[in-house]
Amino acid sequence: MRIKLSYPTLRRLPRYLRQAETLLSEARTHVSSKELAESLGFTPSQVRQDFAALKEVCGVAADGLQGYGYRVESLKTNMERILKLTEQKTCVLVGVGNLALALAHNFDFIRCGIRLDAAFDVLPEKIGTILRTLEGEVLIRDVAELPDYCALQRPRAAILTCPPDVAQDTADILTLSGVQGIWNLTNVDIRVPEGVALENVHLSDSLMTLSCRIDV
Repeated sequence: MRIKLSYPTLRRLPRYLRQAETLLSEARTHVSSKELAESLGFTPSQVRQDFAALKEVCGVAADGLQGYGYRVESLKTNMERILKLTEQKTCVLVGVGNLALALAHNFDFIRCGIRLDAAFDVLPEKIGTILRTLEGEVLIRDVAELPDYCALQRPRAAILTCPPDVAQDTADILTLSGVQGIWNLTNVDIRVPEGVALENVHLSDSLMTLSCRIDV
């Protein structure tokens, strides 16, 4: 039985992908582990360890050759494959406030392997209106319809941008309805059952960390 990639390794894969895309835009065909490490703030040994883990766990070789480095096109393709970016996961958005609107108008969900199919809110003036995204238009539904919608349409993922005080209850509804992963942007930590993927994203944590690093 194959083991899963470690979470720290998984978190680094999108950065390898972005760097590969940058190199391809510069017509680069190969890149060394040292170059990757310097551009991403890693060590060369960390890069080699990550690629060794990909080969062991995922059966994906990084095509590295002594004196030539890694093939950039292969690196990009393998990162997309491991991150499952070509497998579009259906997704619902719960809470259509300012953050949700900013995401919808500016965020490329499809590029991240996510297809936004429906949005939900409690405000009567929003229900029945259209949320415009980079990929198209999504109907905003009454949040009371969420359990029935999930039971019928079986979305695989959910994005939470609802008020913090209802975040856990909403997550419970989603996981009971079979949602397999939640991107939680409510700025409170939520809990999910074992087997459900969860990303608790705290923008304030990142900003406070930045603030601490600035000399006063």
